[in-house]
Amino acid sequence: MGGKCVRSECRCANGPASSLLTIFDPVMDISPIQSRYLLVLEIPVYRDQAGTYWTNPLWHKDLLEHLSYIEDFTMACPRVDIDDIPQDMVRLDGRIKVVGLPSRHKVSLKLPITAWRLWKAIRDADIVHTALGGWFPLSICNMTSFMAHARKRFLFIVVESSAWRLIPGAPASFLARFKADLAEWIHINCLKRVNFAIFTHQQYKESLLVNRAERGHVIHASWIDQDIILSPQSSKQAWTDKLAAPAFSLKILFAGRLTEAKGVLVLLDAMRKLDMAGHEIELSILGQGELLKECQAAQAALQHARIKVLEPIVYGPEFFEFLKTYHAVLIPSITEEQPRIVYDAFSQAVPALACDTAGLRDCIEDGVTGKLCKLNDVDALAELITWASQHPQELSQMGANALLRTTQMTHQHMHQKRWALLNQVLHTSDRTPAAAGQKAEGKKVAGKEVA
Repeated sequence: MGGKCVRSECRCANGPASSLLTIFDPVMDISPIQSRYLLVLEIPVYRDQAGTYWTNPLWHKDLLEHLSYIEDFTMACPRVDIDDIPQDMVRLDGRIKVVGLPSRHKVSLKLPITAWRLWKAIRDADIVHTALGGWFPLSICNMTSFMAHARKRFLFIVVESSAWRLIPGAPASFLARFKADLAEWIHINCLKRVNFAIFTHQQYKESLLVNRAERGHVIHASWIDQDIILSPQSSKQAWTDKLAAPAFSLKILFAGRLTEAKGVLVLLDAMRKLDMAGHEIELSILGQGELLKECQAAQAALQHARIKVLEPIVYGPEFFEFLKTYHAVLIPSITEEQPRIVYDAFSQAVPALACDTAGLRDCIEDGVTGKLCKLNDVDALAELITWASQHPQELSQMGANALLRTTQMTHQHMHQKRWALLNQVLHTSDRTPAAAGQKAEGKKVAGKEVA
């Protein structure tokens, strides 16, 4: 191997080291992974009449990072046949081999076909990489975990969300609680079989990986590229411009799905409270979702704590230029996910005002790169926004601190850390790709469906 062994501490933002690992320094030359690698996820690809595959640009960006260190890459996922090519899609890289599965909505109806194609794809792989599915026991990801274990393949699971868990404080029926408990049990059992796991924050690891903790590692999710991170000089100028007005008026941004889980209802109630108190604040809301009409109604009703509901902006240079103009981002999430907007904002020297959830406290250092408040609490959120409106200089300093955190947190660094750890585990695991089976007979054709 070409990598260099170093000692590295994986720390949470506000706590002690979660683990002390010997890993390969990701900035060094690490050997590419030559084993047959299968990625199984529920994100669909689209096939046109000519047999060409298309996918979401942001997802394709992540797939290309996989190709930078994996030589033999196959993806099994739902396939949707289309007549017209969507304008917002990009052509799937031809190096990616595709195993087309029935649409997510047809998994239960076409279970034998789904199971057979997955079984064959896993047979032809050495490393099987998947995620955790929803509550449904026969989700594609859950089936993959149990099949990979049955076939004695090297199983790698990434945990980035917990959509099956109930929203804290929200009423739940007996059936909803049963489904959530069933999903939790299924996912814990999936992870009991894992050889290697990545979690986006420490609480996921502690609650889901109930044994063999040494097989789990915490790497925060980030989608930023090095070339969009502000320089210290640009950061200083941006904050000079934002604080130049004679009378400071707080300008904050919410960017995310407009759902209860994202704390949108709590946010709107907090803005109503601030409006009644006469606070002059501007909140921009950027996103789509089931609560869009509620946001638009609040926009029309409030006079002092103003709300602007904006049209979507494509994720890219235009979005980051837009983001740079705000004093802070607001993240009132009440579930445990770690939103992408945290490191997006940090890259533009914009601090985060957020609720104290497991996912957010792992990457936002309270009082240093942002401020945290009690989750699902209207009064606490309103007080946090009020504090921000009265402390512009502190926001500027937090933005500068946040910017420093992004230099080793790009999308590329995230993959390099994963690559280094995976290389290490592959050379020490009791279930190495060499033991997983011989090469499948026949050759797969890149860019074509193979099962």
